Amino acid sequence: MKKTVRTIVIDDERLARLEIRRLLKDFPAIEVVSEASNIAEAVEEINTHKPDLLFLDIQLRSENGFDLLDKINFTGSVIFVTAFDQYAVRAFEVNALDYLLKPVDKHRLEKSLEKIKNKKPKAQSKTPISNPNDLIFLKFNDSLRFVKQSNILKIVADGSYSKIYLTDNASCMMSKPLKYWENRLPESQFIRIHRSVVINLEHIQNINKSPNYSYKIILKYTGEEILSSRRYAIKLREQFK
Repeated sequence: MKKTVRTIVIDDERLARLEIRRLLKDFPAIEVVSEASNIAEAVEEINTHKPDLLFLDIQLRSENGFDLLDKINFTGSVIFVTAFDQYAVRAFEVNALDYLLKPVDKHRLEKSLEKIKNKKPKAQSKTPISNPNDLIFLKFNDSLRFVKQSNILKIVADGSYSKIYLTDNASCMMSKPLKYWENRLPESQFIRIHRSVVINLEHIQNINKSPNYSYKIILKYTGEEILSSRRYAIKLREQFK
């Protein structure tokens, strides 16, 4: 463990923040440099203090701790602290260092902090998926599923969110922009054909020429027709040279 691990405690309850601070006093290598009670405060404090570690509650009144991670470029460690155990799978999907249930046990906390010693530096961006059988973790309403990337039919932008459509007609909304999926999924299989649409090349049924050097793409399973924009038609032509 480095000499001092700069830490921010993020929880909407003041007493919960004080309890984490109290427990951490027995770990001299951990320095609490700030705290926050909501996402806006957390973003500001993280940008100001550049911490190494976050103690992050998941339910922040009407906000969600996972949303904070989508708003910041943070390569340090995250330990989730929550009263609810149903978020554990998602926590580790975002590479959390650990997941602690309230009330936090001191010995359990010590084991979490031990993990920092062996933690490898986090890459600036997620490793792209290259195998069609690799799994992606998705949330469908109140259920969670691991889905093969090859089963993704298309992804459509919806503001800062994106909607993922699968070959079995299921769909889900994710709190990540379309650019995230462009970087996450392999270019050899997924391509952006419009500023708001990424499609899986594996599931194209036909490609027909359209005016103005664009293409009309017909998808398998649904028979849906999607018109590529002229800007992205060039990339599409390169795929089939």
